[in-house]
Amino acid sequence: MTNKGLVPDTYCYNTLIKGLCDVGFLDEARSLRLEISKKDCFPDSATYTILICGLCKEGLVNKAEEIFEEMKRLGCSPTVMTFNSLINGFCKAGAMEKAHILFNKMEMGRNPSLFLRLSQGSDPVLDSASLQSMVERLCSSGLILKAYKLLKELVKSGVVPDVITYNILINGLCKAGNINGAFKLLKELLLQGYSPDAVTYTTLIDALQRADREEEAFSLLDQMASHGHMPDVVVYRALMTSLCRKGRVTRDFSLWLNFLSKRPLLLRRKPSQLN
Repeated sequence: MTNKGLVPDTYCYNTLIKGLCDVGFLDEARSLRLEISKKDCFPDSATYTILICGLCKEGLVNKAEEIFEEMKRLGCSPTVMTFNSLINGFCKAGAMEKAHILFNKMEMGRNPSLFLRLSQGSDPVLDSASLQSMVERLCSSGLILKAYKLLKELVKSGVVPDVITYNILINGLCKAGNINGAFKLLKELLLQGYSPDAVTYTTLIDALQRADREEEAFSLLDQMASHGHMPDVVVYRALMTSLCRKGRVTRDFSLWLNFLSKRPLLLRRKPSQLN
């Protein structure tokens, strides 16, 4: 066909790739997929699905996952059959968590709220307000780890909680004494493109001073101010009380002067807190 100057189309390539996969010639099949682009054709969802199915059939699920990621990078939308092939491969390989996540991603493509409904059974989470409420309920019940795992699953599935939701979970971790976990969550918040607000800083500073991690608390206080968030009276009171108990009078007095210099701003913002 090619000797006569005829250029095979994507359908022709897919048919041959399928034949090669069926007899286990996976390297040849993958090479043929690369050849498609050189012939002014483009691999389509069928091309990738055939390869993913063939790789999973041979137990090469990691290679199949790489093809799946490449497919998404090139803007080729996976079909239900694509998802099914890879989910089946994950299940056979015993990677049930990956299979579950992929299933949720597939369902979210048709209904973004489905992942949340599946996670909560009969208690649906349909918007950011109900998500905040759900995380708050879990934290109030002491199920901090469950709330954290759910938040991680949401991020993996493309759903990004807002700052308020992060603050609720950070507060829960701090109350449980897991300050390092709270700071890890702070880093994740930053990776999502959000900026911590005054509540975030106040929660972490209070937890640090309660854990006798004074220097870290003061460092975070400076960071809070440098990011344009005015520490409120609660923050100053907590730090000054801690310093007084330790007999750190000089530093306590310095903090008091700092508080007085900002008092007019604090009065304009939250006068009721100074009573």
